[in-house]
Amino acid sequence: MTTFATLAAVLVFPSLMIYVGLMDLTSMQIRNWLICLLVASYAVLAPLAGIGLQEMGLSVVVGAAVLVVAFVFFGFGWIGGGDAKLASVTALWLGADHTLVYLLYAAVLGGGLTIGLLMFRTVMIPLSWHRQK
Repeated sequence: MTTFATLAAVLVFPSLMIYVGLMDLTSMQIRNWLICLLVASYAVLAPLAGIGLQEMGLSVVVGAAVLVVAFVFFGFGWIGGGDAKLASVTALWLGADHTLVYLLYAAVLGGGLTIGLLMFRTVMIPLSWHRQK
């Protein structure tokens, strides 16, 4: 059962994250049901994959801490609410050992993406691309 659950986790988490990323890219929204599905998947698959209660508990604490900090960032308008929820559930899945590295990569790559989008917004769009009413 452990091997099957580990395989399921290796398939479920990346698949859902790709779906969430595509949804966020196309609609700028991260649906709550996807976050709930990620949490429920972790709750079911982690113990079946052999992750102990102590390690799961530490992952929950780290995920909750990320959620608190991320919602402070949301309160300042620095990130979106969906991004805050997604960061915390990602921290839950990655565990305490990998969360800091994940957050550093997310900050650097997200900052680069933000700078790129801001630079793109300064480019004039050709008149032929404007919508005709």
